[in-house]
Amino acid sequence: MVSDILEEELAGTHTKYCTNRTHISKEDIEKIVSLKTKDKCTIKKISQEVKLFPSTVSTILEDKLTSIGSKYSTNQTFISNEDVEKIVQLRRKNVSLNKIKAKLNLPFTLTLSILKSELKGEYQNYNARNIPSEVREKILILYELRALPDEISEITNVSLNTVKFVIQASFDIIFNKIISEIQPTKIAISADECFSFYQDLYSRIKKSTKYRDPLKLTPLAIFFYLKSRNVFVTATEYINAANLTREGFRIGFKTIYPLCGRPARNHRAIAYSLIAQVQNECNLPNSFGRIAKVILDKYGQYIKHTKPEITAGVVCILALLKLKINSVSMLTICNSLGFQLSAALYQVKNKILKRMGINGFQGFIKTSHLIEPLLQSIPLQVH
Repeated sequence: MVSDILEEELAGTHTKYCTNRTHISKEDIEKIVSLKTKDKCTIKKISQEVKLFPSTVSTILEDKLTSIGSKYSTNQTFISNEDVEKIVQLRRKNVSLNKIKAKLNLPFTLTLSILKSELKGEYQNYNARNIPSEVREKILILYELRALPDEISEITNVSLNTVKFVIQASFDIIFNKIISEIQPTKIAISADECFSFYQDLYSRIKKSTKYRDPLKLTPLAIFFYLKSRNVFVTATEYINAANLTREGFRIGFKTIYPLCGRPARNHRAIAYSLIAQVQNECNLPNSFGRIAKVILDKYGQYIKHTKPEITAGVVCILALLKLKINSVSMLTICNSLGFQLSAALYQVKNKILKRMGINGFQGFIKTSHLIEPLLQSIPLQVH
């Protein structure tokens, strides 16, 4: 009697997948298809959700999805032809890969593979260096309006890395042009450090001034950054290198100078770059660079209250002595970094050896025995 009642009640909901023991309704089938196509669930997860055997779920999916599945579908992830079209359309609108992945609930590598296959040579048009000029302009306008990079990414649907690239690319072009014109020698400068200096200045400028425009601020920020790094360049030389007018430079100088304060410098980062510079100029082995950085990490805190050139020079000299390198003299390193050997002697004597309780140091050669405890404290093997 119960079976008769059930048969009568379920008569209108039977599907061809029903068995004597299992009733599968049209709603069940729709749910199975939805879980696979929209939620990208695995067959195991779907079988748990609908309380059916995995083999039954597989049969239903194979039957229902054959006509709409794309060649990119796998046993784990179903990709419809509609999904593929949507992925391509979103990328052509410069939507980032991460956002496409999130919208369609797909693995990143699979999203990337589909785009490369579908777009072929066109794929490169959508990387950071090739985004359309109108998108690039929109990013810079939003940045000028003080939007943060992650906010710009959200507004434009462009990846955060691309937004950062566009902002810094316009800066890098101007930086490289100016540096190539003035050609500073033997001074550790970097576009990344200068860009950080520029961002700090930009954050202090009121919205009402014209120097909220990145293209107007950039040459002035570079000028003050170079001054902070003791790069000597006359106003006339800089005006010509940056393609500014004398009047524009004068007004900009008066506006920006009060915001500079005491320029912040990453002493350790500069010292690292100077060590690399000495290693390259003097053709020293990689072990020299490694040991010099170990010395900087170990004793840098004692000799940081001086110019980074002197800090780097001290650790380079100690690295030479530690490795017993005779092909390069201490004087060569001093000349390369632009300071006197006496400055290095002072730092070693008063800032390092005295802290170790060692007195009487008068020179690296004359009192070499006094520096031995310092050299012995530096490991030769660097992991």
